Amino acid sequence: MHKFIKELSYGIGLGVVAALIVVLFTSLVHWGTWLLWESLPEELGQPLAWPLIIGLLGGLIIGLLQKYVGPYPYHMQETLKMTKQPQFYRGKTWRNFVNAIVILIFGAGVGPEAALVAIVACFVVWINDRLRYADSNPEFLTTNGIGAVMALIFTNPFFGLSEQIDHEPAKTKSAAHYAINIATILSAWLVFSTLQKFVSTPFFHLRFQHFNWSWSWLWAGLLAFILAEAYSWIYFQAIKPIEALSKMQKPIWLALLGGLVLGLTGMWSSYLLFSGEESITNLLQTYSQMSVGFLLILGVGKMLLAIFYNAVGWRGGDIFPNIFGSICLGLAVGVALGLPVVAVATVSCAVILTNIMQKPLLVCGLLILVLPLSLFPIVVVSSLASAGVHKLLPHSNSAV
Repeated sequence: MHKFIKELSYGIGLGVVAALIVVLFTSLVHWGTWLLWESLPEELGQPLAWPLIIGLLGGLIIGLLQKYVGPYPYHMQETLKMTKQPQFYRGKTWRNFVNAIVILIFGAGVGPEAALVAIVACFVVWINDRLRYADSNPEFLTTNGIGAVMALIFTNPFFGLSEQIDHEPAKTKSAAHYAINIATILSAWLVFSTLQKFVSTPFFHLRFQHFNWSWSWLWAGLLAFILAEAYSWIYFQAIKPIEALSKMQKPIWLALLGGLVLGLTGMWSSYLLFSGEESITNLLQTYSQMSVGFLLILGVGKMLLAIFYNAVGWRGGDIFPNIFGSICLGLAVGVALGLPVVAVATVSCAVILTNIMQKPLLVCGLLILVLPLSLFPIVVVSSLASAGVHKLLPHSNSAV
């Protein structure tokens, strides 16, 4: 009982700290983004080449950071491996924080989740060392904090809980563990909800225009499933040469290449800038005015650029870009073939995310609040079916 009270108290405290870190981090990113992409260009008369100017300047700064500060922020899988090393946090927290802030405000199409997970994991391990939780499961304590962060980033407590369950299988957990998980997310959520009134933080919910269920959704869903599986296979083949760029020991030149690509693609379409969590709402309102070719390029480009940026030093998460890209592809297929776009986009998103993340539980936990709740049965069926296909025809390793 004493151990449970100790870990419960620790979990609640961890949730509070995780919320404070997420709010601080997100606020700095929003302020920096406003300064570079709204205030300064307005003062300078909105130059057409502004994305290229910002991209090249950002490439130089990020290249120097990658060379002299290090390859930060860590990806989530890197973080989980690092937490098993004693005192891995030494000198890591500020490096993850600074590099991620710079990368995000300069407009890279990557998400904040990788950096925030790394920062909170550093804090968790540091506290574990200081308080000497010798009789506790350090992996459980770490994934508990990570789950709280994911719940806040995606404003979705179900995703946070599914993240915790996935990293520590249910058969190894007790009722006490679940209670601590829920308490951690609740404490984080309460603090986050309170502070959200005073800062600008994204609320990532997709709301399609009015739709009606019909039998045509069944055939549309089946076709969307086949096309999404085919695209997933092509995607894993396409990212191999892109990921190979990371093996080049030229951090400054690679980062400048990333800045050049960011600038040129950003001049072509602002949808290719940033991670997509804010622009996707506008996309759902205006996609009917876009050509099928534009939507296809936008969807594929958003997903491949996330891999490219990580390979050239503009490191970050790729969950947001993958949601944006998969929805885009679904919209393109629905419009091109005259199919119900809501059904096609939902299946496309669920299948592609499942193939990339290779974790249907996480996909379902993520999309339960991202998409309208009435579409959740489609998400579950599509994700589980895709996981079944994956067992029969294994894909390459996940990029997430």
